[in-house]
Amino acid sequence: AEDAPRALLPASSSSSALSCASSSSSSKKRQRRRHRSSPEERGGRRHTAAFDGSGYVLGPITGDHWFVYVSDQCERPSFMATERTINVMMFDLPDDVRKAFYLESQDEGLDKAAKRMTKTSGLDAIVHADNGAANVDAHAFSPCGYSMNALCFESYTTVHVTPEPECSYASFETNTALKAYGSLCKNVLAVFKPKRVVLTLFADEAG
Repeated sequence: AEDAPRALLPASSSSSALSCASSSSSSKKRQRRRHRSSPEERGGRRHTAAFDGSGYVLGPITGDHWFVYVSDQCERPSFMATERTINVMMFDLPDDVRKAFYLESQDEGLDKAAKRMTKTSGLDAIVHADNGAANVDAHAFSPCGYSMNALCFESYTTVHVTPEPECSYASFETNTALKAYGSLCKNVLAVFKPKRVVLTLFADEAG
């Protein structure tokens, strides 16, 4: 179907990495100078010792692709490096999903709005906030937008939503260790219902 999500599944990384993503969209033109192109961003990071690494492009240049900068700062023995990080980046969100991440009125407080967005979107169930298992720090923005960080034991989850119609986008990232990620991805896609999806999985050598 035309509206079905399209997913990009690159090979996993064999290192513990810090990654930074950017999409090749028109919104790039509104960014500050050093963030308007991938070469400028790579150059800025390579001149910072803490982010010494390499840049890559995942996916076809003629289609959806992802610019990623990988900086390996792992100081553990490789057999102890077992972390995995999955990123789900979603574009072109439908109207009903986008509206959930707008303030309902000018009088709605940001803290109240953040709690509402977390619950009504269904994210509370995905990060286990509905049963109190996770410590959730969610923020709403005026007039729209949402960010959330959640901690559950040794795992983290972070979510960011830009609901404006001309550049609607949501990202979901977690290092939760699972035997399989199919159910998690299906639940995330059910929340955001994107038309386009980019999915990446990074893993340590023993991950």
